[in-house]
Amino acid sequence: MSVQVRSGHGPAPSPGPQAAGLRARAAALAWSVLLPALVLCALILPAAAQAPLLLRAGDQSRMSRLVLDLPPGTPWSTDQDGRTVMVRFPGIALDFDTRAIFPDRRASRVLSAQVRNEVTGTILFLTLACDCTAESFALGPRKLIIDVRDRTSPKDAAEAPRAPEGRVEGNVAAEAPSREAPPAGAAPAARTAAAPEAQAPAGTAPSAQAPAPPPPAGAAPPADPAAALAHAPDGDVPVPTPMPRPETRPALKGDDLAAIEAARSRLMEKLARAAEQGLVEFRTPEAGAEAAEGQAPSAAAAAEAEPGMPEETAGADGADQPADAAQATEGPAAAPSPEDGPALTVTTARERDRAADTEGAAPPPPYCLPEEALDITSWASSEPVVTQIAEARAGLIGEFDRPDPEAVSRLVRLYIHYGFGLEAQDLLDNMGTQIPRSALLRDLARVVEGGTPLPDGPLALQVGCPGRAGFWGLLAATDPETGTVPPGIPVPDTTTLRDVFSEFPAVPRRLLGPRMALGLLDLGREADAGLVLSLTAVHPGDPGDAYEYARAKLLEAQGAPEAAEVIYRQLIDDNRPNAPAAMIALTESRLQRGLPPPGAMAADLAGQARQVRRTEQGRRLEAAEIEARAASGELDRALRLIADDLAETPGRGAELREAAARVLARSRAPEADPASYAAAVLAHRTLLSEGPEADPARLIVADELTRIGLPNAALDILGPTLSRGAPEARLAAARAHDLLGESTPTLDLLEGMAGPDVARLRAAALARRQDYAGARIALAGAGDRQREATLAFAAGDWAAALEAPDPVARTMAAYMAGLGPEAANLPGAADVAAPLAAFLATPVPEDEISLAGARQTIDLSRSARALITETLGLPPPAQAPGG
Repeated sequence: MSVQVRSGHGPAPSPGPQAAGLRARAAALAWSVLLPALVLCALILPAAAQAPLLLRAGDQSRMSRLVLDLPPGTPWSTDQDGRTVMVRFPGIALDFDTRAIFPDRRASRVLSAQVRNEVTGTILFLTLACDCTAESFALGPRKLIIDVRDRTSPKDAAEAPRAPEGRVEGNVAAEAPSREAPPAGAAPAARTAAAPEAQAPAGTAPSAQAPAPPPPAGAAPPADPAAALAHAPDGDVPVPTPMPRPETRPALKGDDLAAIEAARSRLMEKLARAAEQGLVEFRTPEAGAEAAEGQAPSAAAAAEAEPGMPEETAGADGADQPADAAQATEGPAAAPSPEDGPALTVTTARERDRAADTEGAAPPPPYCLPEEALDITSWASSEPVVTQIAEARAGLIGEFDRPDPEAVSRLVRLYIHYGFGLEAQDLLDNMGTQIPRSALLRDLARVVEGGTPLPDGPLALQVGCPGRAGFWGLLAATDPETGTVPPGIPVPDTTTLRDVFSEFPAVPRRLLGPRMALGLLDLGREADAGLVLSLTAVHPGDPGDAYEYARAKLLEAQGAPEAAEVIYRQLIDDNRPNAPAAMIALTESRLQRGLPPPGAMAADLAGQARQVRRTEQGRRLEAAEIEARAASGELDRALRLIADDLAETPGRGAELREAAARVLARSRAPEADPASYAAAVLAHRTLLSEGPEADPARLIVADELTRIGLPNAALDILGPTLSRGAPEARLAAARAHDLLGESTPTLDLLEGMAGPDVARLRAAALARRQDYAGARIALAGAGDRQREATLAFAAGDWAAALEAPDPVARTMAAYMAGLGPEAANLPGAADVAAPLAAFLATPVPEDEISLAGARQTIDLSRSARALITETLGLPPPAQAPGG
């Protein structure tokens, strides 16, 4: 450019050659400066157009809402096919930030969101987690709203109209609305004049727009990105990126067309069969058009969003829009076109049966909490945790330096949502203000911190309630460390467990999922426990140590203790926070399989128990140490530990005596040193209680003492149990008296009893009295043929003795009866039959009597006597009274 200076009032002098040169150099300099800036703008604008657009999501009581921020004038259409919703943006390349759907799980009714760019435009695929309907409409100049609503019951259908499944088209307004609301009473045409492109069909290019008025001076910048775009100059607004024309594809061959037609016929046959069963409902385009006219969604009604998504209820500038203005921006739902084919409503057989089961269900009890009271998913947004907590803390103190109850409630709910139970309890205790449902929030804080709620608190009353209330009631009743559930607790069905737990974001799932799984395992619901654990691990990242421990417990319940042991050992070796629980579980697992615990496990358990002595976990560690020592051959030390604890804390008498009974029931006398077992048992026999709860242990100890030759000690241990007349105790005492050779007490104890063991003991007692006939009668039917033949031999019944299974016994019976080898039915083997036959042969008198012959006769007599004694095998006769 050039600068001319004129003085006076005369005409300006004409520029000379020098001035022209200056102008040329100035123009060249300007282009050299502007050209890089223009190139930079050309590179920035497409990049801005390709930047991921924000997709926000949130839950309400009966719907999930998705809000998409779009460039102005973007055409769109939605199609729903069962649980798949396709949002199409023809002729434009877009990308969306779908973190609100996954992994944040802000919309529980939407499982996943996937963006696909094609030559004809962009498609956003939404996979629903329920049998829901999706409604879509434009709100404001740059927002597309998609509401995923639960299907209403027939009673509520008239009160809550919904758009039918099918295809809905529209486009967002290309011009930002005026910051000033139209005056009251203005004609609707005046309100819609601000967005003429809102009525343009899908796929048309937006017309030139007038720039939006800038915000007033001193106004705060809008927090909503969509609102910021509304106030930005035209050059800062991303424009749709034109897509290339679709390439022409070759025509299909005849065979391909025939295959497509055959597949279409098969599909229609299956759909017709499903329609006959009531699983599929066909809706014609005409019916869809009528439904669209009568059930078009209202943007004004949709603007009543939940507190968790306040930005979705505002216009582009952050101010609330009037209901009429919101209605003006709404695009009417178009009827399905005939080319799209009939729309379908699909219902699975399971959903149909479930709906039939719940139609006549009784209303829940009045103490059951409503669903929204336990919707912890809606208590946080998709913003970073630190940002949310900082904003909530900033608003705690309101006017006059007093706590704001609403702000306190919001921060408490945030803490509970992210698992900060102690912080939530501290806030409730120290803020000095009352907030709604503070008792419930206090119970929830205890549960997420790994504790239990108050017994008379609101959460403890939710056991047996439907929906979320029943889920939290079972969770609150489950012991956080052992997973035990009190008897009689009703359990929600599998569908409720899945639906409620699927709503939880990642943090509550990892905190509460393992505890719920342990409770379900305690109730015998292995499949449901596996379902909860699979949902716990669905989020990326490490699911945590509690998850691994619960998974090991599940593997044990499924019959894979070896795989569970690998997990327990890993937790112990890594010294994880739940390593003590893993040590207890590993010890119990190996003892149940009849295996000793690992080498140094008893010492490790003792060390852990000392660290948490006089706590509930410390007592469980001590009990595991005692059983580990008893299984490792240290029975006396294990019983001494119990005795010491009983002397130190008499109040735990019942618990410690139960532990002593459990240890003694698992212990056996070692073959190498049975005396050590006897010494330990007799030294601490007073640890066994006198009540019936110790009877199983007393019976086992008595049998072991009898087996190692201490029947008197066995009778002493059996005293309390025998006084109650239990048949098992009488049989054990009869064994001890039989070992002592006491026939009368044995027969008295066995009076009125039956069974193989009883028959053998009774026969032995009668034989000891030399009542062999009675012994044979007592033993009849017991299946002991050899014993029966022995008693027959002793009674002189040679015919019955010849029925003995042993050939030697038969030979002796034949010898006593004076019969030959044929009567003994000797075996066919020559090496066995020949000696027995020679024994039965009649001796021939010798011609000459000699000393050698006499000696041979004596030897034969001696061997025959020994054979007879061995064959009889009878107990010695009973001593005479007083003798």
